[in-house]
Amino acid sequence: MGDLSIKANDTKNAASLRKSIRELEKAEQLKPKNCDCDCFTPLPPQRSEYVYEMAK
Repeated sequence: MGDLSIKANDTKNAASLRKSIRELEKAEQLKPKNCDCDCFTPLPPQRSEYVYEMAK
């Protein structure tokens, strides 16, 4: 096993991918520190009959 050698090359998009990852990590620091980010999850779709009844 002493003769085994492995070499990995970067992909053609590796540099831009690393840059994007760094930018995302910086953006994470902009989030409010004590914010429950679950408050931004979309609401489940409502039934159209219910929406119609609410509009009356």
